[in-house]
Amino acid sequence: MKGKLSVGTIWLICFFAQLVTSCTPYTQFTIQVLEPAPITLPPQIRSVAFINRSNKLSEDELRRNEKEVSRYELFVLDSAINNKFFEGLQHGIRESARIDEIYTEIISERKSDSAVRTNLLDSLRLDEHRRKVHADALISLEYYSAKDSIRIYFDDYEGIWQVYLEITSRTFWVVYDLQTNKYLDTFVQNDTMSWYDDQYVLEDAITAMPRLLEAFREAAFTTGYKYSHRIVPSWYDTDRYVYRSGSKEMKQAANLVSSGNWNGAAAIWKELAGSGNTRTMAKAAFNLAVRCEGEDNLKEAIKWAEKSFEIYPDKSAMEYINLLLLRELKRNKLLKQIQPTQADE
Repeated sequence: MKGKLSVGTIWLICFFAQLVTSCTPYTQFTIQVLEPAPITLPPQIRSVAFINRSNKLSEDELRRNEKEVSRYELFVLDSAINNKFFEGLQHGIRESARIDEIYTEIISERKSDSAVRTNLLDSLRLDEHRRKVHADALISLEYYSAKDSIRIYFDDYEGIWQVYLEITSRTFWVVYDLQTNKYLDTFVQNDTMSWYDDQYVLEDAITAMPRLLEAFREAAFTTGYKYSHRIVPSWYDTDRYVYRSGSKEMKQAANLVSSGNWNGAAAIWKELAGSGNTRTMAKAAFNLAVRCEGEDNLKEAIKWAEKSFEIYPDKSAMEYINLLLLRELKRNKLLKQIQPTQADE
């Protein structure tokens, strides 16, 4: 699903994951959909570089059980966290295929841990960086803080120890347009990642928690990855289902879906959608809406979903209509973000 996309496949959905048929009245599956980013980059932004202007991690922020962190440990943590911020960010940008060229080397302009946050880059400095990297945009980590905390409880009723580990971070990101020397985005991001375990022996529960370095690395990667979703489209998993209960034809069609034969299932649903059984007609129309959505035909999907609701006013059908209408509204924005040079043609 991830890679270069044409306009006709932007909303393409993968129907072959985690089918659930058992004894349920429907067949459920996980799909991937593409969500537009909150920020739409100008169409001329086709390459990006990165700069780390953040402060160095302060010892005062790291107090796992009030234990002191040595200067060497602090250096290792700071290096690992910053590397993972940018690794996660670059990973998310690559998934979108919106950017043609990514300069992976990170420009370093770190501040000391006691330095006051400096102003953003001015036009003169941006001109200097553009001559060095030849990129269209520069993504900067201007500031960050990170802190871990661990909480331990004893459940008297269950007789078990409960251990909670949290990594919290605060990052300040700026995207500079190197062609116009303007800001494309400024954003403060707050993140929390948690781990939990319970054991009868306290030491076992503590041991189950990730090591400090591993926890910070995972949390930092996730933070960078999440910020990428603000500036480029991103994939996410969601659930869909088709009805299988009712007549033997409905069950036959659902079995065809489970084997990947959507064309065969659609042929059965079209016949059932014109049958005399009201509930069966509504279910078949709903299933056809799901099929049309998978074919990137949102208008037809909306028509079938509305027909399902007209035949049999059901809450599920109305919710699906609203979901499809929302996706259609987002479509133009997504087109501009995926293929900005073609979106206005």
